[in-house]
Amino acid sequence: MRTNKVVVSMQHCKNCNSRFQWKKVYRYLLLGSFFNPYYCNHCGKEHYVTLSGRLINVFLIVGPMVVFVQLLSPFKNIYLTIGVGILLGLLGSLLSPRFITFTTDEN
Repeated sequence: MRTNKVVVSMQHCKNCNSRFQWKKVYRYLLLGSFFNPYYCNHCGKEHYVTLSGRLINVFLIVGPMVVFVQLLSPFKNIYLTIGVGILLGLLGSLLSPRFITFTTDEN
C-alpha cells in the first residue's frame, strides 16, 4: 500500500542549493525586514521575500486570530478570547518560515 505524503520543507538557496535554517528565517520574519534581503548562510547570495510570500505570512499570522476572535469564539470573557487569538497568531508565525517563498530578484 502506497501513501502520498506532502512534506513542506524549507526553501533552498538559488545559488548554492543549501537549505535555509528555520531559526534564521523566523528571526528575519519576526523583525519585519521584508524589504531588506535575506542572505544565504553559505554563499551570501541575497534573497527577497516574494509578494505571495508576504501575503502567506500575513494570512498565517493575522488570519486565524481574526477568524477566531470575530467568528468562532466560544468564550464569554473577552480577555480569554483575545489570549487564544494571540496564541493562534503565535502558532501561525511558527509555521510561516516553511511556507514563504524567496526569490533572487529585487522586484
